[in-house]
Amino acid sequence: MNGKVIFLFIFCLQLNAICFAQEKEQERPNVILILADDLGIGDLGCQGNPWLKTPEIDSFYEKSVRMTNFHVSPLCTPTRAAIMTGRYPINNGAWATFKGRDALSANALTMADVFKHNGYQTALFGKWHLGDNYPTRPTDSGFDTAINHLAGGVGELSDYWGK
Repeated sequence: MNGKVIFLFIFCLQLNAICFAQEKEQERPNVILILADDLGIGDLGCQGNPWLKTPEIDSFYEKSVRMTNFHVSPLCTPTRAAIMTGRYPINNGAWATFKGRDALSANALTMADVFKHNGYQTALFGKWHLGDNYPTRPTDSGFDTAINHLAGGVGELSDYWGK
């Protein structure tokens, strides 16, 4: 009789554990990529500039992972394309900054595509300069939301007109 009671007790405990167990959702880190044109290594307070005070960026910098050794091109578009795709500019379609050579290949897989596929919400704010028209706009390249200006600089005509 004792064996049956012990078995029933253990069975009830196991059933309770199975019924009320909840799969804990893994906590994912927030990912914010800041890419600034013409920002030198010594242009921020957190990087030793004695004159420029950047307290908010400095605070963010202290909590962040920093990519400090990334080399692609002295041009903005090839660099953006490389960091977005993980591929050299000659392989991702964006190897210059003029006349249609500044757009990603239509089938380029971007980091935004990868993040979105893994359940992240994605957004782009500011300069894109990797294509202004379908299929290379930010919203065609994995971003849920995009608030960006056309071409390479505010006020420039869309890259469509340079082809």
